[in-house]
Amino acid sequence: MTSANPVTPGVPPKSVKGAARSGAVARPGAESVEAHGWLHAHKWLLLRRASQLGILALFLVGPWLGLWIIKGNLSSSLLLGVLPLTDPYLLLQSVAAGQLPYKEGLLGGGIVLTTKLGTSLVLLGALVGFWLGLRSQPVELDEAALLG
Repeated sequence: MTSANPVTPGVPPKSVKGAARSGAVARPGAESVEAHGWLHAHKWLLLRRASQLGILALFLVGPWLGLWIIKGNLSSSLLLGVLPLTDPYLLLQSVAAGQLPYKEGLLGGGIVLTTKLGTSLVLLGALVGFWLGLRSQPVELDEAALLG
């Protein structure tokens, strides 16, 4: 005795949702690999892994070769012996625990927070300006605008 799986209109059978409804194993991104090729479908994953390996290499160059580009760890570090970089969440956690951080830690946390939030706040300001009628040109978020 076999039971027919209902097909939901508007859900492609090869999509994750369509495969889940039919009981098959889905491969997210399979359509993109078929349409554009493996390299194009995985370009962001490959760029992310390359940047992770590059940051790891910057941390390891000091102990291995004696060339100290970054000293410290991922929570707090010193770039080129001058620029402090601190994880803002680490600062928040230490303040919540009642520990007053050093001024270098506060400066490093401010630098990281500014670089993380700066572009987002500029984009948010442009969107709000367009919605309020202060800006006539609409804000476009496409690959060329984000990378170019």
